[in-house]
Amino acid sequence: MTRDATAADLELTLEWTLTPEGGLAGELRAVNVALDEVRLHGKPVLTVLAGGHDVEVPTIATMELRIPPYADLAPLAVAAASVSWSGHAGPDPSALMLRLGDAYAAVEVSGPLRPTRRDVGNLSSGWWTTRD
Repeated sequence: MTRDATAADLELTLEWTLTPEGGLAGELRAVNVALDEVRLHGKPVLTVLAGGHDVEVPTIATMELRIPPYADLAPLAVAAASVSWSGHAGPDPSALMLRLGDAYAAVEVSGPLRPTRRDVGNLSSGWWTTRD
């Protein structure tokens, strides 16, 4: 039986690129570094931290249906999800975390650290999809 992924099971990376509108777009990648199969549920929910505190960037959840609503990852398999961040008027981010149930996992981020568009924006993500 496939178990839910934990922070220790995943190597998480995100490479942001700047959009023409001043937001960020990228692909969040999760590699299963566990010895057994793990499951990622739904769409990734990211939390932006500044100085160790949640800066409460809203996350938009679109309502398209996907069956099944998860991705199962064999050892060393990869899942990815598209992510975007439209703007940010708060403090400079210091970290990005992925929510996994009641816990969080650190995401290694490359590219710009924040959108250049300096107004209130939101995060959005697509479904986890396995990659070959």
